[in-house]
Amino acid sequence: MEFWIVVDKSQMSLQLIKKELSITLNGRQDVELKLKKSKTTFRGIDPTVLVAIVATTGTAIGALIGSLFKILGQNSANRIVLQGKEGWRIEIPANISSEKLEEVITRLQELDQGKVKLTIE
Repeated sequence: MEFWIVVDKSQMSLQLIKKELSITLNGRQDVELKLKKSKTTFRGIDPTVLVAIVATTGTAIGALIGSLFKILGQNSANRIVLQGKEGWRIEIPANISSEKLEEVITRLQELDQGKVKLTIE
């Protein structure tokens, strides 16, 4: 599964998020991080995206989302919004319980396996 992580310039740089994720994920082999230029530009958002190629296992997806909340929790992120190319949308609040996060991860595994846009709000 490919997560395209898009961040408003005022929140945090993608380079810093990539660096922090690399440290937090501690060399996991099932999550690969790359910075790419997006062909699509978003108003007020840098066209650079951080692409996380993640194994479709629950532990890999959970590690990515959990690590993002850990990093962004220090920067007042309220939620992570996931959007699939098939039109589905999942909002994950920063204060989600671990049980609810497990439900979200299970649901993500059942959805399309293509690109997922991940926006931090």
